[in-house]
Amino acid sequence: MEFSAGADRILHYGQYVAVVVAGTAEEATAAARRVEAEYEATEPRLDLHDPRAEVLTDPFEMDSSRGDVGAALASAEVTFEATYTTVDNTNNPLGLFTTVAAWDGEALTVHDSTQWPDALRTALAQVFGVPESGVRVLVPFVGGGFVGGGFGAGLRVWPHVMLAALAARTVGRPVKLVLTRPEMFTGVGHRTATEQHIKIGATRDGRLAAIDHESTMTLQMEGDNFEPCASGTAYAYACPNVSTRECLSLNFSKY
Repeated sequence: MEFSAGADRILHYGQYVAVVVAGTAEEATAAARRVEAEYEATEPRLDLHDPRAEVLTDPFEMDSSRGDVGAALASAEVTFEATYTTVDNTNNPLGLFTTVAAWDGEALTVHDSTQWPDALRTALAQVFGVPESGVRVLVPFVGGGFVGGGFGAGLRVWPHVMLAALAARTVGRPVKLVLTRPEMFTGVGHRTATEQHIKIGATRDGRLAAIDHESTMTLQMEGDNFEPCASGTAYAYACPNVSTRECLSLNFSKY
């Protein structure tokens, strides 16, 4: 069963290109290893400062400004300026993400390792063109814990869930799909790398006079989900002069 992610391009390492359904996990694994795919190789964009990357400023209209930051920094008794970076990291819980999908006519029941069953139900109904009232998403055991729970990675709708439901509808039988540990690093998201440049002005007795905070992070080339870093500074501190800016580098070929 082949499928497309909406285009004939590979957007990230580990992107699914086929799914194999068999009577046992061992048979499915053996058959999947026989699948061959041909690609036209291109150079990936993996660096935050790749010159080919498109940089977007204020992409979601979250920038903010109050007071006169420039003047306050120039007149501050004490100033501090630094650039901080964080590496990208994968939210990888102990339990492997698993989906069991079963159809009964146009009614779909899904057992899944999601932390947001309501959102998954809506997405499944939209993708398969069935009413939400006919979709049940059952999650009896997954919570929000850092070890046994979804670890944040369960807060999105990932492609493997749709594949399990599609496979079940195609073969007319319940289908169970379990991601392998390597697939957990490429198929259920990650937290992006960031670079944050900060300027702070203050009085000698420790009162903040000005904050200038600019954050740049990566985003997958055809994605729309990111975690803003600078915007929280606008309301986290008692400071009369604050400027926050968010930037996106559209270059990261991984979820």
